[in-house]
Amino acid sequence: MSRLPRLILLASLTGVFALDARAQGPEPQPDTSEAPEPPPDPNKVRAKQLFEQGAQAYAQRHYKDAIDLFLSADRLVQSPAFPYNIAKAYREMGDTANALRWAREYLRRSPEAANRDEVEGDISRYEVRLAEKGVMQLTVRSSPSGATVLINGEPVGVTPWTGERVPGAINVLLRLRGYEERAQTLDLGAEHTLDVTVPLEAESATPPPPSPTPTPTPTPEPVPVPSESGVPLWPFAVAIGGLGVGGIVVGGVLESLRAGAESDAQAAATQIDAAELASKRDGLQLGARVAVGIGAGLVAVGATLLIVDLTTGDEPESVAVACGFGGCQLRIRGDL
Repeated sequence: MSRLPRLILLASLTGVFALDARAQGPEPQPDTSEAPEPPPDPNKVRAKQLFEQGAQAYAQRHYKDAIDLFLSADRLVQSPAFPYNIAKAYREMGDTANALRWAREYLRRSPEAANRDEVEGDISRYEVRLAEKGVMQLTVRSSPSGATVLINGEPVGVTPWTGERVPGAINVLLRLRGYEERAQTLDLGAEHTLDVTVPLEAESATPPPPSPTPTPTPTPEPVPVPSESGVPLWPFAVAIGGLGVGGIVVGGVLESLRAGAESDAQAAATQIDAAELASKRDGLQLGARVAVGIGAGLVAVGATLLIVDLTTGDEPESVAVACGFGGCQLRIRGDL
């Protein structure tokens, strides 16, 4: 048997497939009936199959296939046999970093391993090779695991995480939902690996801040409204009447101008001049009529208001005046 397959078989003897010889308490009394054997653990059965396939691939120097099979078996049942053989396969592939990672994992799972001196020698040689490249291996674990690892502000993976970094001060930040963030500065040496485990503390259940007491809205004080004391109508009557008189005067002026335009039209030397003067005459005539009409209406409104103010002791509630080309309207609401 070659050396490599022998290493595989040696590791398998210390793995999960050995019989469990731990003490089970006082020895039971003899029983003549046959006790049924417990059903085999399907994960262990499948892991054993994968392990044997990995050992065969390793013996055939198919190291990548062997690693995949060992990793699949390790996901089903964790045993020191798997990282030991994974480290050996990576060593044969020339992958120093992964060989170092899994050799360290083997000793973490099996600190009292019989071949510890051999594996520690392998680890020392791997560390020298990494140091020659100017890096060293760092492993960050957390309790509980699954926390996001940020190194110098850059997310690199989740715990447990292993990677290579330039030796020196390294800022590590761990984040896990439901737990407080944990920051730590590590000093990674240039010659030896570093393995740290960071405990995480659950976030304290802080009660929500009390809702602010609503501030009562002040009731606005009523704004005093001036009493609707009556306003005398005679000033409005005089003003409206004055506007009406002014309108009549304007109408008279326009009528005078219209008469002059009519005389000029009759005395015009040409037909064109006569037409222009006639058009001017018509416009002045319309303006005069409108002005006289509005003026007369305003005079009538003013007179009405004056009569109302003189004949009643109470002032009307409202007075509205509307004038247009068709005349003026007076609206009075109140008690007469």
